[in-house]
Amino acid sequence: MKQRGFTLLELVVVIVVLGILAAVAIPHFINIKQDALKADLYALQGELKSANKLVYSKAALKGIESLEYNNYNTPSETNIMMEGKRVDLHYGQIQASKWNAETILHLNKDDWHMISTPGVFGQIYFTPKGAPAFNNNNIIDIEKSLCYLQYGFDKQHYRQPVYTLKTAGC
Repeated sequence: MKQRGFTLLELVVVIVVLGILAAVAIPHFINIKQDALKADLYALQGELKSANKLVYSKAALKGIESLEYNNYNTPSETNIMMEGKRVDLHYGQIQASKWNAETILHLNKDDWHMISTPGVFGQIYFTPKGAPAFNNNNIIDIEKSLCYLQYGFDKQHYRQPVYTLKTAGC
């Protein structure tokens, strides 16, 4: 009886073809993680902008869209209630604080890390899970990672929030 099987040449051809396919496919799979992190950051930025539009509408209905967040206005004058929780505002926009972000965005703490600085010109940094600086509480390290969303007000854009999206390090 004659035995049937693959020749050595057939096996070598199959291995070479599999190697070529792997060489082509692996870079695409590596980029998937980077693309997912970037997509998460872009989606969060869009969600935050939408939330700000809703909050501004509520502030305008209450007549507080022109009040700034500072020592001259009491907290009750510059906030609205969202789902039974207070949200501080600056000219009708969400004031950058971890409390406000948690109240408005309902982010899963296992998927997002937030750190904020206090004050009118305070900033909040959002870092997605899988990013180089995820769970890092040092703002300098987060900024060096180039994979975050920063939200807040600055002296040049005093009445409108600034969204700074960095994705080069994702």
